[in-house]
Amino acid sequence: MEPLARQNGPRAGHYLAARWIRGHPRRFLGERSEKSEGTWVNRVQVGASATGYLAGAVAGALFFGWLTDRLGRKKLFLITLALYLSATAATAFSWNFWSFLLFRILTGAGIGGEYAAINSAIDELVPAAVRGNVDLVINATFWIGAALGTGGTLFLLNSSLFSPTFS
Repeated sequence: MEPLARQNGPRAGHYLAARWIRGHPRRFLGERSEKSEGTWVNRVQVGASATGYLAGAVAGALFFGWLTDRLGRKKLFLITLALYLSATAATAFSWNFWSFLLFRILTGAGIGGEYAAINSAIDELVPAAVRGNVDLVINATFWIGAALGTGGTLFLLNSSLFSPTFS
């Protein structure tokens, strides 16, 4: 299978930046890992980090969902938000693959806990007549953000707008 950049040329940069903006560097690194230029992960490690992120999200949703009933939604919302933010920031400072994987698992656990906390809060606080619509809007903001990030890359990664030294 050909790398994305060879299949799509300059458009690949737009796709990669959109994935990066969404907070999922596993995809950013994955598309560049065919040739080892500029990255220290290979294709297997990219797959492992994506799997670790998803496994962390599932485990985080289950664990923090259970813990929410014992400690309360507000406290768990703040804990999972802090976990997500700190693990995402720590990912940028990974020193090898194993630290990268650990931080991606923790990031997944944080976002999984956020999903559990926000949906239970919506179900508790929003009137039943509009609960489904509010749930849909809240959960759709992830995809709206992804679309905005993708649109932003059309400008940000347009090499004709910036000098060659900047691109």
